Amino acid sequence: ALRRADVEYVGLKKWSIPVLLELASERRFAELRETLGASPRALTLALKDLGDAGLVERRVHDGYPPTSSYRLTRRGRPIVRTAARIAV
Repeated sequence: ALRRADVEYVGLKKWSIPVLLELASERRFAELRETLGASPRALTLALKDLGDAGLVERRVHDGYPPTSSYRLTRRGRPIVRTAARIAV
């Protein structure tokens, strides 16, 4: 369910909405960075904040070098649907 606190939290951060919209499908850090044009630090902070809020999940993949991908959680999906409607 979409909670007001989630919407207010996300709306206050510069990169939150663009990151969430890009995570409509699972993405790697480099893909997000290239698409959004965010600095590595800004993107890292946005992903950490969204992860701490329970809206984004980080998945670490085995291999060398190890890679990570990010995807929406069940809690993050309603926010993306709402943001996508507003952005149109």
